[in-house]
Amino acid sequence: MLKLEVQAITDPLTELFNRRYFLSAIEKEFNRTVRYKSPTSCLMIDIDHFKKINDAYGHRAGDISLKETAAIIKNCTRDVDTVARWGGEEFIVLLPETGGEDALLVAAKILSAVSHHAFTAFPERITVSIGLATVPEPHIDTAEKLIHEADLALYEAKTKGRNRIAVSD
Repeated sequence: MLKLEVQAITDPLTELFNRRYFLSAIEKEFNRTVRYKSPTSCLMIDIDHFKKINDAYGHRAGDISLKETAAIIKNCTRDVDTVARWGGEEFIVLLPETGGEDALLVAAKILSAVSHHAFTAFPERITVSIGLATVPEPHIDTAEKLIHEADLALYEAKTKGRNRIAVSD
């Protein structure tokens, strides 16, 4: 792949895929999931109280925490999974051929790894909240709805106290 092509699909800070690439990948995977009736899961991940990191330690520390969180998420997933920076302090993960129970194990692994990580730019531990949605599910008939359901579950995790996983209904 040419350097320009890589730059077009990569978030420059975290070196994960960017939102544009993720949207293309999830469309393809969703169509495959529908065709072969196989499970696919989506995780929406948000760093809890990220603004406090930037306010207390500066934007450089915030950037370092984003990079380290991205690396943790990448290390907790498989090569066939698609991990991307969704925006700001949010990440999204596509888990092909992964049903809800297995996706919950991946989410728990990420939750634990982040909360136990000693970040290099500041002394405190940080946590993440995670929303999980899985197909096939009758009310999720598009890739966009799968993302939306994961986002709704993330919102639920945040409102129930953060540092937790919520699963889409």
